Amino acid sequence: MQPELNYRQAPPISVPLRFFLSAPLFGVLAGLLMLYEGPAMFLSRWSLSVLAFTHLLTLGFMTLCMTGALMQMLPVLAGAVMPKPKLLGAIVHVMLTLGIVLLAYGFQFSSAGYLGVAGLVLGLGFAVYLLSVMFALVRSRLRNGTVVAMALAVASLVFTLALGLFMVYALLSPDSGLDIVRYTNTHLVWGLLGWVGFLVCGVAYQVVPMFQVTPNYPDWMMRALVPVVFAGLLIWTMLYAVPDLVPPLIARVWLLLCLTGFIAFSVMTILLQKRRKRRIKDVT
Repeated sequence: MQPELNYRQAPPISVPLRFFLSAPLFGVLAGLLMLYEGPAMFLSRWSLSVLAFTHLLTLGFMTLCMTGALMQMLPVLAGAVMPKPKLLGAIVHVMLTLGIVLLAYGFQFSSAGYLGVAGLVLGLGFAVYLLSVMFALVRSRLRNGTVVAMALAVASLVFTLALGLFMVYALLSPDSGLDIVRYTNTHLVWGLLGWVGFLVCGVAYQVVPMFQVTPNYPDWMMRALVPVVFAGLLIWTMLYAVPDLVPPLIARVWLLLCLTGFIAFSVMTILLQKRRKRRIKDVT
């Protein structure tokens, strides 16, 4: 069963639109940076330009789009109404866009001051946003696969941000003793698989049958897939965090097992597309 849609609870279009209009600008900035730096930029994953480029795409483009979309979809798909959406959208948008610009500048020009301010602004902006999302989800009466996937995507974003702020601290304090490589890899996994992956799954459960007129995803997949993979990522994080106690190969194999969940989701989506009743082959 698909959740009942509550279109009347959707926020004004200006709330998500400000995020959608800003996101491509950061994609353009990332492209301009790549053109300016040239191929030498990619000789090392740790070059400052690569770090600036990566965050212009992941935070500036992807996360801004997802943040705006979640503000629009939560009331409609989950019945989770966020308080004062116009004011909330304006505050979060300003803080995130400002923080992303400061972060990219701090990476590109190796400025500890800009990185510190960026971490503070982004931390506050995401704190306001996440507290509002959690408040809305707690008040929602629905507990279907879409709502659970969204909630776990938000939890993954919390992990991702916490790790990111720890790394900013490590960059500002060279004597902190933090294993920056291990933190970075964990940050990437939770950001790409948790935040992005879970949100894609949760939204697809609703929009694929709706827009492509396919059968619904299997009940077992909507109930279990995201929670099981989320638990798997938690276990992987613990395995990966103690390389002296657990051989690295075990952590890698476990992460591959987590990836099989997304492979199953992808295969099922393709199978559903083959059974769609909407035969028009448009861009979607």
